[in-house]
Amino acid sequence: MDERWRLFAAVYGDAYRNLRDLTYAPGQVTPRTAAQLTAAMKGIERVWVVTGGRKHQNSAFVEDDERYLALMGDRDFTLKSTDDFGYS
Repeated sequence: MDERWRLFAAVYGDAYRNLRDLTYAPGQVTPRTAAQLTAAMKGIERVWVVTGGRKHQNSAFVEDDERYLALMGDRDFTLKSTDDFGYS
């Protein structure tokens, strides 16, 4: 999750209180690699991916991210749904 979205989650913290951000390992300043993220997700039943999205012109497209690609390639992961919010 890039810093803008981390700030958004911090400002509206109540909605995200029970969620764990696996982007960074505790105490680290660089995001986890795809392999590190996959290892960190072991035993977790539900994963939410939050991004600027496909329709936002100034946002990196999540589907180009190595961590997203690793998640989609994980045989233990099943995509249930996707939603776009705030764009017409």
